[in-house]
Amino acid sequence: MDNEMFSRMTEMSQNAWKPFVELGEITTRAMERAGQQQMTLINEALQDSARYTQNFTDVKDVKELVELQSRLMTEVSEKLFSVARQNVDNAMQTGSELSKWFETSINIQAAVKPAVRSAARKSA
Repeated sequence: MDNEMFSRMTEMSQNAWKPFVELGEITTRAMERAGQQQMTLINEALQDSARYTQNFTDVKDVKELVELQSRLMTEVSEKLFSVARQNVDNAMQTGSELSKWFETSINIQAAVKPAVRSAARKSA
């Protein structure tokens, strides 16, 4: 009887930690996606900066400079909009994963309570 109770308590303990491990995995995936996105953005910004610096040295008059700056601003705003959209997508994906995690955690908790009560009654 003691071995059975010990086995149940061990199983309940392992099941109790499972949601926290899963939460850590969800958080890790979200941070990896955000980090990858930031690295991509930084690399593109550095490449664009070098390209635009070269283009500015080739400018011959004010009209060309204004056109170049206008084109630059259009490209930068398009990239920033794309990044913002990716951030929203990442947030929605993480929210969906957290919602599933929460539902699973509630189900585990609901399953553990009767087992704890049963073990407590048997030991009393």
